[in-house]
Amino acid sequence: MARASTEHIPVWLIYTVTVIFGIAFTVTIFFVVWNNTLNNKHQEFLIDTLSVRESVMQNFIAAEHSIDSLSAMIDALPDFEPSVFESFAGSVLANNSSINAAALLSIPQPEHVMPGSELPVLTSVAATGFSFREQIQQLNIGEIIRTTDNILDTGKTAIVSAGQGGESQAFWLIRRVNPGGENLDETVNGRKFIVIVIDSSSLLARTAVVNRISTSIYSESAGLFGRQLLYSREGSQDVDGWQISSFTEQNNVQLPSYSVRLEFSRQVYWHEIEHGLIYTSLIIGAGVTLLLVALVRTRDLQARELRERNIVIEKKVEEQTKELAVARDKALEASRMKSDFLASMSHEIRTPLNAIIGMSELLSETQLSSEQRKYIDIFRKAGDTLLSLVNDILDLSKIEAQQLVLEEISFDLRETVEESVDIYAVKAAEKGIELAARIKPGTKTRRIGDPTRLRQIILNLISNALKFTDSGEIVVTAGPDEESQDPDRLHFSVSDTGIGIPQDKLEKIFASFTQVDSSTTRKYGGTGLGLTISKSLTSMMGGRIWVESSEGVGSTFHFIVHLPRDTEVTEISGRFNIERDLKGKRILVVDDNSTNRLILRENLSGLGAEVIEAVNGRDALNKVDEYISNNETFDLGLIDCRMPELDGFQLAEAMREKGIDLAKILMISSADLSKDMQEAKRLSLGAYLVKPVKRADLLQIINQKLFNQEIAAETGKKETVDETGQKKQNGTILLVEDNPDNRLLIKAYLKKTDYTIIEAENGQLAVDLFRENDFDLVFMDVQMPVMDGHEATRQIRSFEAEKNNHRTPIIALTAHAIKEEIDKCI
Repeated sequence: MARASTEHIPVWLIYTVTVIFGIAFTVTIFFVVWNNTLNNKHQEFLIDTLSVRESVMQNFIAAEHSIDSLSAMIDALPDFEPSVFESFAGSVLANNSSINAAALLSIPQPEHVMPGSELPVLTSVAATGFSFREQIQQLNIGEIIRTTDNILDTGKTAIVSAGQGGESQAFWLIRRVNPGGENLDETVNGRKFIVIVIDSSSLLARTAVVNRISTSIYSESAGLFGRQLLYSREGSQDVDGWQISSFTEQNNVQLPSYSVRLEFSRQVYWHEIEHGLIYTSLIIGAGVTLLLVALVRTRDLQARELRERNIVIEKKVEEQTKELAVARDKALEASRMKSDFLASMSHEIRTPLNAIIGMSELLSETQLSSEQRKYIDIFRKAGDTLLSLVNDILDLSKIEAQQLVLEEISFDLRETVEESVDIYAVKAAEKGIELAARIKPGTKTRRIGDPTRLRQIILNLISNALKFTDSGEIVVTAGPDEESQDPDRLHFSVSDTGIGIPQDKLEKIFASFTQVDSSTTRKYGGTGLGLTISKSLTSMMGGRIWVESSEGVGSTFHFIVHLPRDTEVTEISGRFNIERDLKGKRILVVDDNSTNRLILRENLSGLGAEVIEAVNGRDALNKVDEYISNNETFDLGLIDCRMPELDGFQLAEAMREKGIDLAKILMISSADLSKDMQEAKRLSLGAYLVKPVKRADLLQIINQKLFNQEIAAETGKKETVDETGQKKQNGTILLVEDNPDNRLLIKAYLKKTDYTIIEAENGQLAVDLFRENDFDLVFMDVQMPVMDGHEATRQIRSFEAEKNNHRTPIIALTAHAIKEEIDKCI
């Protein structure tokens, strides 16, 4: 908009504004230089007046000192001798060039003085070429008497101008004296005064700059004369020059009885100032003006060229925009088709997979030979693997399409981690790998987030670790992020003792469809989607994921996510609040795996128990012997089943021989083997727990053994009985499914229940059946011919509203595993 508005401004207006700005700049810089030049001249003027003022002040002070000296001498002489006065006054004149004469006068009382009468001069001393008598005659004696009469009682000096002032004018300093200090008859002898005559022009005789400055000197004193002009001189004038300015300055010199006012002025002419800077400023201003005009001209030419180019570019942009719009529409269509294809393929694949997996589960419950059971297990595992692959591909497509939405619900972190580890417990036991889960002490376990996606990340990392680990251990650890001050950031790690990852492949493994070994002869299978999905999920949770690894040693996958604490829910352990104070209880923990011992020690010592650790069976027996010798015992024992040299059952038998009650010995095994459970029953052990042991299960058993606290088991379903006492069926289910295999599968799942199942092949048939019958539950397929599940559900709800019936629970059955479909069903 700004560019478009400037294009409509007339060119002449732009040039006019530019010239005005240039002239304004020239005037500004000219006045800056001009003022600076005048300021320099003014500083010179101030320096000159300072020297004149200093000269005048020194001469006046010298004259004051002179009259002080003469009056002091007269007052000190008991007998006045003219020769003494003349001698002393001559030395004063010799030392002060500004004093022309000094005299001692005798003035009668005012009533005896006649106008025009001469002043009687007792004695006087005058400089060469100066007539003291002529100076006396120029004064009006009456004024002198009245003036001196005004200062009779002050003892101060009076200053009297001898005329109207001028370049050669003199003035008098008069002071009354009392020779010898005696009170003489003034009516007869008259009053005595010392007079010194000062040449005004001599006050400035020592200043070299006086000719350039106009100077006026005034006296300021109380009395008859008041302000008097003592000296006035005009400075040299250059009448032919151009006067550009004038300066003035005033100063006061304060003396004991009067003050002297100095006034200075000077005219400044053009030829006296520095012209170079002024001419330079004008040249610079003119140059800047021309430069601005040239820039405007250049800009105008560029604007014209730009407008021409813009016309061409706009045509090209318009063409490219149309091409991009077409390409965008094709990309959106391709993305939509991809999403629809994936959703459709997911649905179509899940439908038969559901039948395969379900039927394999049902078939495994029938009587089979060992060979048949082996085959059933193989294709059931294959079905699970294929289902996992479909889930990964669907998740990746939703992440890439930014359609994956995380839940924000309250959950228990410990339960989520322990459930994730529990899923792979059997597989880890089959490979002889220790699988453990550790929640760091002090971790707040009540969190808000998406536990399903968090579990998915952990399961991906555990599955990856199991794939590349043949022996050792896999440890899942969760706790606060120690490098962050944010308590809502949690740090997870999954460490293994597998083959490790080369350093140059650490970042590559997080790419889609990528593995460390991608050759056709690679030993380990998989699509490589698990880590890619995990990286995307951690990013969506406000965190990151990375790996640390050494070849042949193992790998540790770390990820950090942001999961706010749920402050509205009390921290609990599992489903029951079973944390009891174990202070004072001594518990023996025997396990050859240090990680398992660490987890048990943190869980038990955190509740106050004293934990005694043993690294193997022999070490445990030694500790038992030590306590027996001290007449002490253990309150409870936790023994690992699989240990080298002396396993858990052998250790239990040895402990029974030493008198230990095996009812308080808990056996912990990595595999849920029936023979181990039978052996535990044979030895009458307190309990048999399967690794990884959940904290809730462990504390529940401990409460039972140490405190006889039983946790009530969940009751089974209740059966209803009619009035005759006969057992009634629990209800009728409407099964709406167009696929006969799925209908058969669901009926097989429910065949052992007491429900009556009525089938419908499409939504329209389901609506008709619902209007004619009462159902306790409806299983509703979503995609069906004739009428889909959504429309059928709407008509059922509408029918219920019309009849004012209660809302029958309707459960959607669909192979679509996307959140949009879930939201649509809800």
